[in-house]
Amino acid sequence: MNRMILFVFALALTACGTVAPVVNEPKAASWDGSEQNSGLISDVGSAMTVTPHWRDRYNALIAIYGTQFKPALTADEGITARDDSNFSANHFARVHFFEMNLWDHSAMHQAALKGANP
Repeated sequence: MNRMILFVFALALTACGTVAPVVNEPKAASWDGSEQNSGLISDVGSAMTVTPHWRDRYNALIAIYGTQFKPALTADEGITARDDSNFSANHFARVHFFEMNLWDHSAMHQAALKGANP
């Protein structure tokens, strides 16, 4: 009887452990056209210079997650066009992009947006 209690206790201790998710750490920046820069050309001061592809990704994320902010984000919020066909993203656009990008890679957040209970 004591062995059975000890076995159940040991099983309960091992079954209640926390399982940490595996974090995927990229080894290099992603490709944006023929450049491996993830769409980020420069990051100086309070603004960063980004490619049209970065802007497209930003607006796609706004379409999915923009209503999660109060007030809700709108397309091109914090983005201004430059003379060289690239764009400037202000500090708030940068922060919102990185936050939405994390959400987009989080299965838990995606399930919450779909109304599921993760």
